[in-house]
Amino acid sequence: VEQYYNDKIRGESGKVYLERDARRRAFESYEIQPHPGQTVVLTIDQTIQFRTEQALATAVEGAHAKSGHAIVMDPNTGEILALANAPTFDPNQAAKISPEERANGALQNIYEPGSTFKIVAYSAAIEKGLVKPDDKIDCQMGQITVAGRLIHDGHPYGVLTVADALAKSSNVGAIKLGLLVGNESMYDYMKRLGFGARTGIDLAGESAGLLRPVSRWQPASIGSLSMGQEVGVTPLQMATAYSALANGGLLVKPHLVREVRTPDGTVVFRAKTESRRALKPETAAAMRGMFEGVTLHGTARKAQLNGYTAAGKTGTAQKIDPKTRTYSATKFIGSFVGFAPVNNPAVVIIVVIDEPQGSYHGGDVAAPVFREIAEQILPELNITPDLEIKSAPALIAQAAQASPKTREEEQRQSEERAATLPKVSARNFSNGANEVVFAVATKRGALMPDLRGQSVRDVARMCARLGLLLEARGEGRALRQRPEAGAEVDSGQVVRVEFARGN
Repeated sequence: VEQYYNDKIRGESGKVYLERDARRRAFESYEIQPHPGQTVVLTIDQTIQFRTEQALATAVEGAHAKSGHAIVMDPNTGEILALANAPTFDPNQAAKISPEERANGALQNIYEPGSTFKIVAYSAAIEKGLVKPDDKIDCQMGQITVAGRLIHDGHPYGVLTVADALAKSSNVGAIKLGLLVGNESMYDYMKRLGFGARTGIDLAGESAGLLRPVSRWQPASIGSLSMGQEVGVTPLQMATAYSALANGGLLVKPHLVREVRTPDGTVVFRAKTESRRALKPETAAAMRGMFEGVTLHGTARKAQLNGYTAAGKTGTAQKIDPKTRTYSATKFIGSFVGFAPVNNPAVVIIVVIDEPQGSYHGGDVAAPVFREIAEQILPELNITPDLEIKSAPALIAQAAQASPKTREEEQRQSEERAATLPKVSARNFSNGANEVVFAVATKRGALMPDLRGQSVRDVARMCARLGLLLEARGEGRALRQRPEAGAEVDSGQVVRVEFARGN
């Protein structure tokens, strides 16, 4: 950002001019005052950026992956709310870091997207009126031959609806739609959705991706492109394309700077939403419903959110082995791109995990990261849940056996809260765990649950579901909390919890 807006923010240095006589003795001077640079106001949300970085770093480390990228974008305005890459580097030691490690992979790294690119074939076929979501399509038990090349599905499927073919990520189904649409129209819709061109984001170094013109396609290219091969995209391009589904068919230009202000606070520039029509509103609506099916009964079940509807698509792509110049049998890219809530999307989130070890499918390595980010930031954005919030089993935590003195103190605190807490029947489990009950407050949104004895992760999830901001100290199990259990809390309120490990 600083490099891109350097002319505006660097300002002008002050100067002092001296007049000298013949003997070079100063006898008069005059000064030109410095002019401070302008201030840029970013669209990045500090809390959302932190949550995104945290979730991505944990996922990359847990999958022992080479790297990862994540973007959170407002599909209606194009504002980038978070942009994260992992692993990160210390900018104070930039000279010791290779250019590859310093690259902003979210908008510079080009990868074959795999099944997330099926947005093109499906949206083109729907838009052109060639199929409807409930039409039948024969997936030929997972095999199809295109120009002499035999292509397989991950699982053999017979006759499916178009919507189910997308939910189950059938390559045969996507290829059949691509063949139905035709080469020229497929290329047209790729360009409509922004592939093969820079998005125009206000950051330096953005890549345009790789998209060959139809004249350079091979006979089998239509089959490869329909399922996301023979094309290179950036995570930012993919997030922008899915924003068109989320906002009703408009391809919005992403941006990072909301305002530019002079030193006295005067706004001299305010970003305006720039967009162009990519799909009809009816097409976008139909596609949103189909992509919701992917999370409900398809390959992205792990992207389901607690309290919110979600839609999106998984992608699993083999990487090219530079030695053999063929697809690697061991190196993959797993991704997921989606939006929530479905009927009025507030965010589009893309997660790309490069070379995960072990499980590598997008539904296993990327979809859970989408869920973790979305469940934390949607309450932060004051988005009203559109599904019933589930309590157990994620709200069950193991508590350590308390001493008699501690139990006596807990009893006293429980009696003090009795006037505000509604009467509920507690359930004890055979292993000694207690079920945490979320109680509805009489005046506000909820009553603060008792977090003691729970892990940091469980506490974070509970706070996210209540729309609370967690300030955690220490590690282990929750020891103390503020507000106390039973206190009435508002969405957006800060909760401070101290954690400690047992002796």
